Amino acid sequence: MLRTFFDAVEKHLGPSLETAATVIWALGLALISLQVLAPFARVAVQLFLGRAGLEQTWVMACPTCGEQGVLGSPCLKCGGPELKPGALARLFARNQNPSPTGRRVRWALSLFGALGFLAGTFWLMSFSSTSNLERLFLGAALITYAGVGAFLGRALGARGGGPLSRLRELFFAAAAAVLMSGCLYLQQHVRALPENVLVHVTASPGSVDLDGAKLQLKGNELGLELQLIEGAGLSRALPLAWVGATRSEIALGVTDAWLRDSTWNNAGLLLDLGVQVKRRTETFPMSPGQKYELVMREKDVGLRLVKSP
Repeated sequence: MLRTFFDAVEKHLGPSLETAATVIWALGLALISLQVLAPFARVAVQLFLGRAGLEQTWVMACPTCGEQGVLGSPCLKCGGPELKPGALARLFARNQNPSPTGRRVRWALSLFGALGFLAGTFWLMSFSSTSNLERLFLGAALITYAGVGAFLGRALGARGGGPLSRLRELFFAAAAAVLMSGCLYLQQHVRALPENVLVHVTASPGSVDLDGAKLQLKGNELGLELQLIEGAGLSRALPLAWVGATRSEIALGVTDAWLRDSTWNNAGLLLDLGVQVKRRTETFPMSPGQKYELVMREKDVGLRLVKSP
């Protein structure tokens, strides 16, 4: 139903959908680029400020004389004790100037986080987008992914603030991740399922021609034996044999043959893991003189009449 709806939307919107998809896609790429480059730029700025002798820190009023002073240092005016905030305020106001080693560790973690974010970007970009709607949803996924990176960076980074603000950023990161998952789900369900023409069939009285191979029928019915593998995110149908008056095995490639044999021989073990392995036979009525195509779509098989030109 989703594919039918999206097909109608794409036909109705036409060129305007292409413009929207291009804008969303370009915006997603721009936000991703900014999110990847921001940690490198931040480290460069902090390195520059450090070499110039500038540091960022909290200041508070001295409880003795009222003069503003640097948090964690004695008052420069009256020489009072080290300026310390209250216990509750310490959760939100801490010294932002770690030791040189601690600063380098923070920089390294920030840059590693940026590289991890970049790896996730490459994973997202691996999703193919051949239509305008696919590109639109993938662009929206890139935008939400940039949001995930921004919120996580603030929640886990040194600039995240107090515990409440960090929890808030984590909540928004989770919400952005949910939106990204929804965009990817829609992007994957825009296009029709890939189909493969398994064989061209020419029906004759009592037999069929399967791409040049003759098969005698029993009651003008052609059967196709399938092996189904379903569960744990896997959904696959493998053709095994043509069934008529006799059974004629179908030759598979090396990978499909290995998958067929290994899953069938270990069906009991796979069942414990939540994977069903079973076999069934689909039967199709044949009308003499007609030409057909047997089409496979993921785990389904269908018969399609070929009209004469």
